[in-house]
Amino acid sequence: MMAEEQERFTKNWLRSKVTSSQGYSVILSARTQTRYCDSEGEVHIFSEPLAARGMSMVVYANTIPDTASRPRSLVAERLVKAFGFAGWKVEIAWE
Repeated sequence: MMAEEQERFTKNWLRSKVTSSQGYSVILSARTQTRYCDSEGEVHIFSEPLAARGMSMVVYANTIPDTASRPRSLVAERLVKAFGFAGWKVEIAWE
């Protein structure tokens, strides 16, 4: 059996972009918007920084499209991992 490849990330500091070895990227594109890109295309997600918490943000899950090919929970999990790599703490607001 082959071992599953460990996910790796790279960060482009000029574009605030984090790219995963699993084929998706996350870009903090504006104060209240995050862009998520994968083989299914690009999604604009509402997010905002949390006051007085350093590098923390909240992502509103209801702004993530939920489809069979790209479940909302998968996108949320990937956002947390990608921003965690960049040193950000992310809270997902499910309601």
